[in-house]
Amino acid sequence: MSVDFSIPREYIPWDGKGAPGPCPRCGGTLQQENATYMVLTRRGNKIMDSFITNSREGWFCTQCPALLINPQSVAGIFSHPLPGKWDLGEAFAIEGIVNLNAIPKNKQHLPLGAANNPIPLVLFTNVSTAAAPDPRPASPTQRSRAKRRKGKR
Repeated sequence: MSVDFSIPREYIPWDGKGAPGPCPRCGGTLQQENATYMVLTRRGNKIMDSFITNSREGWFCTQCPALLINPQSVAGIFSHPLPGKWDLGEAFAIEGIVNLNAIPKNKQHLPLGAANNPIPLVLFTNVSTAAAPDPRPASPTQRSRAKRRKGKR
């Protein structure tokens, strides 16, 4: 089965342990597929930067528009040094699928996101970029701050 990346999908976080089994939404068969995702970084509620990454982390349901992704695996892109001046923020959200099949042949040589070649982003149906949890492990500073705040309650 070939996955249709133009369909808006429901993002379902998955723990990444073993094969995910049947679709938690409908019980259908899941198929692991390589896809291109838009990832946003944020500090508080402010979006700081965006990244396009290609990953085989997605498990697409063959029966419904569900997509399981292990956010820990996606967090791995932030563990490597990134060239240039990127603002990784304090958290991130996977915003949707970049449908590379939607780019017209006569624009495939142009940079994505240019004025005459917008990013063909298919947003997830259920993700709020302001409320998405960050599965990255907290830094020692963040953990000590959280402990101090917890002790003050």
